[in-house]
Amino acid sequence: MKSSALLVFVSSVFFSHQVISKSIAPQQNLLFKPLSASTEKDNIFDYYVFTQQWPASGCITASSGDNCEVPANVTGWLIHGLWPSNFDGSYPAYCDDQYKFNDQELLPIWDQLVLYWTNLYMSEPVDSFWEHEWDKHGTCAYVAHDVCSEFDYFNTTLCFHTLYPVGEPCQDPT
Repeated sequence: MKSSALLVFVSSVFFSHQVISKSIAPQQNLLFKPLSASTEKDNIFDYYVFTQQWPASGCITASSGDNCEVPANVTGWLIHGLWPSNFDGSYPAYCDDQYKFNDQELLPIWDQLVLYWTNLYMSEPVDSFWEHEWDKHGTCAYVAHDVCSEFDYFNTTLCFHTLYPVGEPCQDPT
């Protein structure tokens, strides 16, 4: 049986954290609960990778045909995702094709997602990036019972963004 999951934060540095956020809103106090041991069937990965991206670099690396643009309201690092991963470098993906993305579940945190988990591809619907992240990664967190819903997956990730403000040390203090 695999060990309890860890969280790995990825931006310009790597580190691990032994807990997963279980909070209700990013602006409120963050509550943490260690992941409990689960059955072999449910424990399909070893840790989470929490990724953030600098939006300009995301556009620089985009394919030439993509219409990538950093919106004027974006002033810092953005969420790229929360990815279940394994120590051997592999990762589960698309774990539950029955739980389809439903943007209605995200209405309570929609404005925060638009601000901190921005879709940089202006020709795509605002929620297309979120749908991709849910389908590929969120369903695996759901299958492992670390999140109880689509809302919980995205809200948990927003909490990590609040907890780990990677760009803050680089800001001009004046």
